[in-house]
Amino acid sequence: MALPPRAYYSVVELTYRWECSLHDLMGWAAVEKFDIMTMLPSVRVGEACISGFVVVSVPDVFPLVRPYSRAPEEVRLERVRVPNTPDWLDLGAEDGRASKGQKAITVRIDDLLVLTQDVHSFEAAHDLLRRPASHIGATARYDWENMYVSQILRVYERGIPASQSSWVEEVQDWFAEHSADGNVPDERTIRRRLTPIWSALRAQD
Repeated sequence: MALPPRAYYSVVELTYRWECSLHDLMGWAAVEKFDIMTMLPSVRVGEACISGFVVVSVPDVFPLVRPYSRAPEEVRLERVRVPNTPDWLDLGAEDGRASKGQKAITVRIDDLLVLTQDVHSFEAAHDLLRRPASHIGATARYDWENMYVSQILRVYERGIPASQSSWVEEVQDWFAEHSADGNVPDERTIRRRLTPIWSALRAQD
């Protein structure tokens, strides 16, 4: 028996699927091309309880994608919206503190997702389904495979880098040293490829 389709994609997965940046995703969500969501346990908001998938406010989570290691590891949600409803629900009191008896609700970049139906609708609307993979039938511009091997050895021998920004600089130096034509990937591209690895490594601390 075949498994059902997946319910959602993480925003990090979508940066690979669509070959875009997290900033791109935030911008598209801000202009309502799709909703960015997270999943909550049961939370009381006023007289109601909400749980499961909820839409997050882009301004609340935008700090998570600040460049150059200035992004916080997590942010607090100030408001959420139940899917297919127009009204936002405030999660905190006006003075910025959580309501009495309620803990502040925080999310990390790995907690953010887009429902599969929205992913497919976006791809159909922008003809992404017909776009061929850029690596098929062509030589890769950068030697990502050997870079990954070098960084696996680096982490094994020397441990996790002090910061993601310093790691990006190390990878740029690696490409500069090993590039036959002098081409080096830009910082944003390297960061996008390192982000899921960095998040997984830091989660083990």
